[in-house]
Amino acid sequence: MKKIAIVVALAAVLLIPATAGAKTKVRFAHYAGTASPAGVVSFNMATIKQRHKKARRLIGNFTFDGIPVTCADGPHVTQGHLTFAVKLLGGHFNMLASNSVTGAILAIHGTVAGPASGTIQVDGNVPIDASSNLGSDCHSGALNWTASRT
Repeated sequence: MKKIAIVVALAAVLLIPATAGAKTKVRFAHYAGTASPAGVVSFNMATIKQRHKKARRLIGNFTFDGIPVTCADGPHVTQGHLTFAVKLLGGHFNMLASNSVTGAILAIHGTVAGPASGTIQVDGNVPIDASSNLGSDCHSGALNWTASRT
């Protein structure tokens, strides 16, 4: 858990311009929940407050596991972890990632207002069944997820 907080803290520090004499407070929150019809999701939110400036919130370390996909050879589950952070704007965030080697595409959309909720969609040649194998031409469709602060 400390490693997760350190990664998010480093990302937050890199996104904050250095300001002489400014006091900065950083708070972290962890969210965990489920996807429907199956799977689990989790992520961290960092709230960064500098004196005389509006607080900024970042979403990072998004992890998912057991997300059902249908591949060319039939049904499987996939998992993944995003190492980058994005800004939470107006309570909403979007995380888009692709892999030019495998052709995998991941789209995560979410809202954080008390409990968090959103959609996750995975397409392409993705890791399947908690192994190093890649599924071919896999698709999850847009799956709903919900998460609560832990």
